[in-house]
Amino acid sequence: MILSVDPFRIVLASESVGPADPHTVGGQWISKARRLYDTVCYPTRMRDPDALIARAGVRGDPERDQHFLVDDRVLDRLSGYLPPETDTTHILEVGGGTGALTDRLLDVADRITVVERDRALATFLTEEFEETIEAGRLTVIAGDAL
Repeated sequence: MILSVDPFRIVLASESVGPADPHTVGGQWISKARRLYDTVCYPTRMRDPDALIARAGVRGDPERDQHFLVDDRVLDRLSGYLPPETDTTHILEVGGGTGALTDRLLDVADRITVVERDRALATFLTEEFEETIEAGRLTVIAGDAL
């Protein structure tokens, strides 16, 4: 039975698990605590960022400053950093990549316009989010935002 959950400590009815320590022997309690925390705090999983990259068949290109955010915990929290007074009726996302952040933003925005200069990724986004595009909630523009 879970009594409380916060980012630094999970308190169970019979035991307590503190913040992750990479030097903990075995690391079993830490991984169990992390999974428990993720399950409680993020019960609805969105598209898996690693799976999106695999389906898109791309790798980030540092020469073009192309990097993909793949940490679910960061992605799941980003939209929560929007100030409460933010107008989320229409959000512009520059550089949608494989759509990991786009997926999370669709949870808080009425509409999103994504500008992606990599034509292969723009095509991938159009295919991956086909239903959302047809519903009128997402527009993908293949081109340079500048």
